[in-house]
Amino acid sequence: MAGEEAELKERLAKEPVLARTLKLMAQERALRAATFESFNASEREGEIVAAKVIATVRDIGPIGYVGVWVRRVAAVAAILVIVGGSYVLGVKCGVQGARAEKQVVVRVMYYDDLGEKQVAEFNSLDAADAFINRADVRRGSPDVQIADMDVSRSGTF
Repeated sequence: MAGEEAELKERLAKEPVLARTLKLMAQERALRAATFESFNASEREGEIVAAKVIATVRDIGPIGYVGVWVRRVAAVAAILVIVGGSYVLGVKCGVQGARAEKQVVVRVMYYDDLGEKQVAEFNSLDAADAFINRADVRRGSPDVQIADMDVSRSGTF
């Protein structure tokens, strides 16, 4: 460290421009320190300002006082908003599969090879027509029944 300091002093002695720049920087630093020191209030000035603030605060009445009934009415209003909002949110964002949707079911009653009545269910009329037009089902006269079926309760119309 002592070697570096000696090197710096030697360089400053050789280069007068560098020495002037260093001296100018030291003067500017001292000026900035004096300026910032002037921003600090003296102890007497601080006491005066603190006394004024305390006197101003003591003169103000109760701040933020809200009556009991105002709070109760606000609480009831908040509950109503929450309940209404949750209902609307539930309706808008509800699960679509939760509601039972009607599904069209086409039932075809026909006689099988042994002559017994059978029932076949189809989701579309086209599929039922294709089934009826098959040669092995044509024996007899198949009955077609179309109904809305409640999917949530199987076996109901």
